[in-house]
Amino acid sequence: MEAIAEQLFFTLFNTKVPRVLLKADNPDFTIVIYNEAYEKVTYLDGRDITGISLWEAFDPANAGGDGAKLLMDALVTASKNNKPVHMPSFKYDIPSGHPGINVQSWWQLEIIPVSGPGRAASYLLTTINNVTDQIENSTAILDSKLREETLNEQLEAINKELGNKNEELQATNDELNTLNEKLTRSENDFRMLNAELEERVIARTQSLKESYAKQQALTEELVTSTEEITASNEELLRINEELRISKQQKEEFLFIASHELRTPLTTIKAYNQLMQLTKDEIKRDRLVIRTAESVERLEKLINNLLDLSKISESKMLYEKEPFDFKNLVTECVENANDRYPTHEIVLEQVAEMTYTGDRFRLEQVIQNLLSNAVKYSPEANKVLVNSWVEQYSLIVSVRDFGIGIAASDKDKLFERYFRVDHPTLRIEGLGLGLFISSEILKEHNGICWIESEIGKGSVFYFRLPVGN
Repeated sequence: MEAIAEQLFFTLFNTKVPRVLLKADNPDFTIVIYNEAYEKVTYLDGRDITGISLWEAFDPANAGGDGAKLLMDALVTASKNNKPVHMPSFKYDIPSGHPGINVQSWWQLEIIPVSGPGRAASYLLTTINNVTDQIENSTAILDSKLREETLNEQLEAINKELGNKNEELQATNDELNTLNEKLTRSENDFRMLNAELEERVIARTQSLKESYAKQQALTEELVTSTEEITASNEELLRINEELRISKQQKEEFLFIASHELRTPLTTIKAYNQLMQLTKDEIKRDRLVIRTAESVERLEKLINNLLDLSKISESKMLYEKEPFDFKNLVTECVENANDRYPTHEIVLEQVAEMTYTGDRFRLEQVIQNLLSNAVKYSPEANKVLVNSWVEQYSLIVSVRDFGIGIAASDKDKLFERYFRVDHPTLRIEGLGLGLFISSEILKEHNGICWIESEIGKGSVFYFRLPVGN
């Protein structure tokens, strides 16, 4: 203290700039005096730290990071070289004034040695600046910019994918129009055939009437012709009923397809508009996730329509090669658990073998069964999956604990366009999944069947032949 004149001392400390005078007694660096600004910025709250070591006042063990080492090095350098040291921003956490609670803090320091009579540094005049707010604000701004860039990239990718899906949807609509034209031509051919048959019946009846008087033996032929006509009429009625049902199914399918395709498109458009309007990053993240879910649903509907078209025209291609069947089932179960958080998909047992077939198409079958199990068991929370080898056959089962299937509907489940009706439960989809799955299994010489009880759930099975 003797080295600093009284007037200079008060000039240095009577200021709003936080300052502390340390004794250059390395390694203690005893606190000699500090001003009110220093007491406030270090949360002393009336605690007197005069005459104790700097490290006793601010425990280095609580500083966090390498702040304590940086501060020690700077103090030693200033006292040893007897030259000022300017410390850039460094982290040194200090007590908050409440027991057991530290405040995360960033500081900038200027250390000026004060020479004693022997010209060596006797004291260190330290001016401090708390820059915690500036550091945290710059970090928050950087994080915000990074999140915004990431969201913009994701949004651009989604918009690009939507463009591709729109093109695929247009191609599917063209195929549906082609199928409609074919059906219209078939109806016209049927009307012509019916008219031709009616003309033949009239001509035959007239011929029999004219020759009845001349040849009684033609009676038997007339009876036979009448039976043929009756059979033909029954066949015509059967064909007409099939055409009526087919037309009704086509109309219902087109209505359902347009609704099912329009719903995710409308949702995607709405979410996209909301993302453009909102500035809430959390809300925008949630909208991005929901948009991706709608895109996935739209993609599944379009893929089913494309597979239906390929099956109808016998253009479905299969790439059969050996693969690890256990790995396939395990991946399907893991993906289902990620996709359906409301249910636990449990793999109880799995056959360990190498199977030769189209891995992608068989994965499509298993995923469809798992999707149905979740959709038709909204009040349950578990689905059980098993696979095993039995008498040269590979068998897979998927059990749910949902609404169950009526006995009258079991034989229709694997038909094209069939959907199970439920009085309170609305099931999404086009009624194509099980039909496509059964066609894939037929291509592998396999079969599928179901065991079910109303109110207790269902078990879907499929069997694939394997070698000896």
